[in-house]
Amino acid sequence: MYMRLILTTLAFVAIPTIAAAQDRCSANFLSGNAKYVIDAASGNPMVMLPYAATGYAGNGYTNYTVDLGGGTYGGGYGKPVDPPVMPPPPPPPPPVEPGFTDDLALAPNDIGATRLIFPGDGTGQLTGPNTNFTFTGVDPTGLFVDGDLIARGGSGLIARSPTTAVPDASGAVLRVGSGFNPAGTRAVRATFANGAILDTTVLRPGQPEPSMPPTPPSGFSGDLMLEPNAVNATRLSFPGDGTAILIGTGTSVIFAGVDASGLARDAPVIARSGSGTVNGLAALAVPLFDDNGPVVLTLSAGFNPTGTQAVNARFSTGAELQTNVIRQN
Repeated sequence: MYMRLILTTLAFVAIPTIAAAQDRCSANFLSGNAKYVIDAASGNPMVMLPYAATGYAGNGYTNYTVDLGGGTYGGGYGKPVDPPVMPPPPPPPPPVEPGFTDDLALAPNDIGATRLIFPGDGTGQLTGPNTNFTFTGVDPTGLFVDGDLIARGGSGLIARSPTTAVPDASGAVLRVGSGFNPAGTRAVRATFANGAILDTTVLRPGQPEPSMPPTPPSGFSGDLMLEPNAVNATRLSFPGDGTAILIGTGTSVIFAGVDASGLARDAPVIARSGSGTVNGLAALAVPLFDDNGPVVLTLSAGFNPTGTQAVNARFSTGAELQTNVIRQN
């Protein structure tokens, strides 16, 4: 009887104590100024607590705990914080716009240039019988606002002379008009360091292209496409005036002293000298061998079982041309 009374009394005393401990635990923890946290079940201060950041879902959600006070009660606890949020990855770069391409025939001009070609790689190729010049930094955006297409650099051969382009006051070395004018003409202008000036227009559809100068009866002529090679040359032209012109991206060389007499005896066409630009560098042709004088270029006759015509040349930069003529089917 007395035992039941004692137990009943203890129960009424313990319930308010546990409830008070729970209240103190909640208030102490949520205030942000807690000196310690009371375990509601035991009434003892807790040194280590489960991480209570956003998203915490009880034991097992995280596998670590955090010391809020350092092991001494009364040292002061700060509010639990979320883990640092990593910044989002940077956006992908914008897609590369396709390059500007065009193939323009030019009206007759003082430097003999006949075409201005934009292959889409940011360059412009100015070509002609004695001209092979590469413009760089091509910017066509002006064409769409009644402005000019421009280029900002360039080097190559003009009138057989290695030279560079000269910028105007705005930094442009080439200007091609849009044609948005009453006459519809598209002016083409450039100035070069060797004193040459290109001042012409683009031929409009229906206008006859300028004819090439007549080939001397005794001159050797040809326009040969080349297989891929180390100097990026794509064409070897013989205009019939005793020269040969090697053309390609970054490569513009004019050879002189062409002698085709060897073809009659299965010997190569040869050239005696040459200069220009090879892979973007100024270069001189250097002798391959000596045959009554230096030979710097050879084009084989093609009288062999495979019918291939080999082309060979060597330059002062160390570059070598070793390729074959692409045969026409």
